[in-house]
Order: sequence, then C-alpha cells, then structure tokens
Amino acid sequence: MNSKYNNLKLSIISSSADFSFAKTLKNILRPLISNVWYYEDILAGDTIKSSVEKEIEESDIILILLSSD
Repeated sequence: MNSKYNNLKLSIISSSADFSFAKTLKNILRPLISNVWYYEDILAGDTIKSSVEKEIEESDIILILLSSD
C-alpha cells in the first residue's frame, strides 16, 4: 500500500439509493486509502446523525455522491 495515502481518512456520504455504489467505491478505494467510511459502518446503537457528523468532522476527504434519486 502506498504510505503517502495510508494515514488519510475518507468518508463517502450518499443517499440510501446509492448505498450499493458507495460500497463498491469503498472496495475500490481501500487499496489506496486504508480508512474509508460509509453509511454501513455505523455501529448498532449509534445515532445516524451524530455518526455522520463525527465522520465528516474527522475526515481528510469527504466524497458526496449525488444522483437523480
């Protein structure tokens, strides 16, 4: 793995209609950036809003997926 990107944290924000694409994108990016987060990484018992806000605040890169859905 390229150590230049190893310490980056990337968050993928998307609508529920785009979850499958976000998951595919996460798997594609994982060899380049080891810390990739998206909606399915929210733990049981966590609130969605606070989890997303926390990830946005801690991320180096935020990728927002916008679609017609």
